[in-house]
Amino acid sequence: MSKLYCIYRNNKFRAEIRCGKVELISKEKKDGFESYIDILGRVHEDLFIKQLNLQDVDVIFNEDIELKYEGIFFQLFSSTLKKENVEDNKFMLFTDSEKLAQEYGFEKKEQFVFSKDITKEQIESIKIIQKPIKEFEAYGIKETILKKEEIDAWLNKISSYYN
Repeated sequence: MSKLYCIYRNNKFRAEIRCGKVELISKEKKDGFESYIDILGRVHEDLFIKQLNLQDVDVIFNEDIELKYEGIFFQLFSSTLKKENVEDNKFMLFTDSEKLAQEYGFEKKEQFVFSKDITKEQIESIKIIQKPIKEFEAYGIKETILKKEEIDAWLNKISSYYN
């Protein structure tokens, strides 16, 4: 399952839509952001929230990440990259194709679910797919391919966007 993000004032934020409002989520205190207060009333000084109207953001999109391994782009098993993937140098790929699974040495987890762990060194490129949500469909789907030499720098930014 992809995660929801938005662009607001040329910055990328995790986002959630609640009651017709966009909730921006940041790990850094930014202008207009408030400390997150959880359901138990605890104030979190490491997570910040800002609520906006839909029309106040540039675009809202679902983002999927695919990793190229041995010439083929595969989905991530967890559908998103996490800081732990980078720290552990372990990325779990997913396919529902039995043929691809056999050809590339994937393990069967259950019917039509095959996975394989690879390391950063085995990643040939990364594809970032941004699919705007309904209200922003006019922006169109944006795909970015990161080349091998760009992967390290991009993975070092994981904790700011993806967790």
